[in-house]
Amino acid sequence: PLWDFQVKQEGCNCYTESGLLGIMAIDSDVYVFVTEELNSDESNVENRIYKFTWKDNKLQNPLLLNILPADAIMHHGGTLVVDLDGNVFASVGDQMLETSIQNYDNDIIADAGIILRVGYDQNFKSPSASPNPLDHYYAIGIRNSFGLAVDPKTGYLWDTENGPDTYDEINLVETKFNSGWAKIQGPSNGRLLPQLPNYEKYEYSEPEFSWELPIGVTAIEFPNSKIFKKYENFVFVADVNNGIIYKFKLDDTRTKFVFESPHLQDNVLNIIENSENSVHVDDTGCVISGYPCSGIEPMDEILFAKNLGVVTDMKFGPDGALYVISLMEGKIYRIAN
Repeated sequence: PLWDFQVKQEGCNCYTESGLLGIMAIDSDVYVFVTEELNSDESNVENRIYKFTWKDNKLQNPLLLNILPADAIMHHGGTLVVDLDGNVFASVGDQMLETSIQNYDNDIIADAGIILRVGYDQNFKSPSASPNPLDHYYAIGIRNSFGLAVDPKTGYLWDTENGPDTYDEINLVETKFNSGWAKIQGPSNGRLLPQLPNYEKYEYSEPEFSWELPIGVTAIEFPNSKIFKKYENFVFVADVNNGIIYKFKLDDTRTKFVFESPHLQDNVLNIIENSENSVHVDDTGCVISGYPCSGIEPMDEILFAKNLGVVTDMKFGPDGALYVISLMEGKIYRIAN
């Protein structure tokens, strides 16, 4: 392997969200997002994005494109995607840093909590060190994301975003998008996001869908193969908590979702307290927002596949099938119909 790196949380033997986090290819160019230790005692760690050339069955000619913070044990993001024009984007988690681009009222800047337009800096400086750091930020105000996808029909960029104890999201990511973290997660419910000095052009918009009870949302993919022809107007989204792949039908503009179920038409899968019509969650007695999370609204309409374990990624292969990575089971599932 090119890298064999794991960061351990202080005081425990558990591994965290560091490592080789993202990989994608454009012809013979291969991009990787990796956490890299710069010395043996792990006191100096960075997230880096490289571009390699795939030649003679090897990754060759590494080119360092971006240096990013790796200050925290989690919230690194790391997903990579290419749009229809060949631009490469990366999700970078907030690193649990309280900075201006996470909508905190301060002057702290760090390349975290963003969707980054990947680019080469000859001085190997981070975007925040460049004369105009905002040129690199496609989106700000993002807590953490394990899912980026480009609609093959419109070219629109979409992401998934992980919430804390409430609200995971699916977002349509328009240029200069402010996703709201840490002031808003999930639907705004009338709350206004204060305008940020120097970031006035970054605008907030409501999530296209939210889960009030977080599911550990991860990968997002647009079906784009003959095998999945009947789902050409849908988007698939996966989670790690339940081993589920969800399906969401797009409207005619492919910017919103449409639902037949009345309870989904508010674009939220809500928690229901002690309702016989809800889907049972568990017997752990957990409490969300001050009341028992005893159930959630029915979700049959958006259920595509289940019992897939801890789904960390999914991609459509050259054969048109959907390949699903199940982390804990150590399996790759192939779904062909």
